[in-house]
Amino acid sequence: MEASAQAVAAVLSDRAGRPLLLESVNPVLVTVLRRTDPRCNGLVVNWDTNPRLELSGDWEEYLGRLTGSQRADVRRLARRGAEMQLRSVHQADEVAVSTRRSLEQRRRVWSETGLATKMSSFQREPAWDEFLVDAARSLAGTGLATVDELVFQGDVVASLLWLRRGAWLLAYHRSAERSQMKFGRILEVLSVQDAVGRGVRTIDLGRGSEAWKYRLGAADVAICDVVVGHARLATLATMAARVTPFLARRLVRRSGS
Repeated sequence: MEASAQAVAAVLSDRAGRPLLLESVNPVLVTVLRRTDPRCNGLVVNWDTNPRLELSGDWEEYLGRLTGSQRADVRRLARRGAEMQLRSVHQADEVAVSTRRSLEQRRRVWSETGLATKMSSFQREPAWDEFLVDAARSLAGTGLATVDELVFQGDVVASLLWLRRGAWLLAYHRSAERSQMKFGRILEVLSVQDAVGRGVRTIDLGRGSEAWKYRLGAADVAICDVVVGHARLATLATMAARVTPFLARRLVRRSGS
């Protein structure tokens, strides 16, 4: 944690007084930041939960830590997944193509089900899709992003965009579906099974308390967003974050003072 705080302080020095928005921060880091550098009197923007899987050992050990109902559900989905193929995509352009296909599918499903009205304002903008596709391509190019795809009868029926670093994975974007086959849930189970086999030790399932995360055995970890730097802009960023975290990011990144 001390090393993380020192790294943040170094970034602040490089930015010459410009503010920095830290997202999904461990609350303990806030205390350490304040002790490490007087400029890091963080302003909490938003508190949330981040369901997380802590893994060790093999697949059977993972199953053994689940509740009875969770274990039965995971095993059932894994058996169904045996009829399908899990394909990992690593090449940057292929990751971008897969991400775009997933975003288009989500828009189509949400439109058909009426969920489009519940999308954040920035999610309704085509520019958001382009931003995410470009980000996925760039991160994959440095080995920091991959996509797991579930293939059934020759078609990609579900996908999951992962950010990765060493033995840590973060589920960043998952495809939407209307199928009764529960392809998305099958993919989640197969992806966790594959991660266990590859020695992954931590899987962050992203902020938010969706039920599917807990059915995998995840436990909540408290996180928060913090703005460090210019006090006036920190206040503006706080106001923006209450509307949408995306707007807050743009506000902070585009400001030069």
